[in-house]
Amino acid sequence: MHLKGMMTPEQVTHSFQILANRRDCTFCHASGPGAMQTSYVALPEKDGSFKRVAVEKGAVLDALYGTPDFYMMARPATTGSTRSACWSSSAAWSCRSATASSASCRAISEIERRTVMSEKKMIYLHPAPVRIWHWLNALGIITLCLTGAQIRFPEYLNIFGSYRAAILLHNTAGIVVALSFSLWFFYYTMGARTMTKIYVPEVKDLKTGLGRQAFFYFFLYFFGRPNPHHSTPDNKFNPMQKSAYLAIMFVLVPLISLTGILLMNVSPLRELVLMAGGLKLLVGSHFLLACSLTAFLFTHVYLTTLGHTPLAHTKSMWTGWEEVEEHEETEHHAGQRI
Repeated sequence: MHLKGMMTPEQVTHSFQILANRRDCTFCHASGPGAMQTSYVALPEKDGSFKRVAVEKGAVLDALYGTPDFYMMARPATTGSTRSACWSSSAAWSCRSATASSASCRAISEIERRTVMSEKKMIYLHPAPVRIWHWLNALGIITLCLTGAQIRFPEYLNIFGSYRAAILLHNTAGIVVALSFSLWFFYYTMGARTMTKIYVPEVKDLKTGLGRQAFFYFFLYFFGRPNPHHSTPDNKFNPMQKSAYLAIMFVLVPLISLTGILLMNVSPLRELVLMAGGLKLLVGSHFLLACSLTAFLFTHVYLTTLGHTPLAHTKSMWTGWEEVEEHEETEHHAGQRI
């Protein structure tokens, strides 16, 4: 059995116009008058009139699930019609866990690291083009996260004013990130010509480097032991960083940029949208990719605090100069080891 219906106006009008404030969906569907928060089914009577029957909130919009190429960004007072509560909850708990873990791990490790002495030297690790790209990209991604959160949860967040403003800023930030990614790719492939050496793990990295670096991050670091990887201008990243950046920069960022471009140009790229599985699949994929990028952002920020001071790596990304430590154990630790 199936129910087939049609939406018809109760009062016909020939005055076709769009008021400026009606372009913002939340004007009626989230923060508008109470009358707009209830859905009705209008049933025609024999005398030509209509009988209006109130239905459960959002029930009418559930019919949109059957439309393969339709996506409603928000519905009255609750959630987006194609939004998954499970995905949203998972994303929220991932962010909370990452924040709590980073704070506690840093506090524990500082106690042990005080027992280690080091000799320091300076190396020029980050050229100016890389630093400019990094901070431009960071600003764009943070803007995407904040605007995306308002677009996804308009009933809870209102950071940038109107819903329409959040969408425009989100699209602008997406274009900036896509262009900065192109500049990054061009610099490392055509300029520095070090893309493969810096971002692609070698065989020895995969065989022994990953395990050694993981053991350091999850165990040795909290006892103040030195990092097994020593950064140089031609070998900036350890095996775990290489593997992570390879997945982020060559898989995640291109995919999230591609899905974002399709969502920004649904009408002119309609055939491509349908080939990708329709708008609902495209929106779901874009959201999951965004959650992955957000999770990486928390991990990235945490790892930047693992220098000899919490702001050491951040400072080097501003100046280009990295302070490298050559560790020596104290006599106390040396005696214990003997």
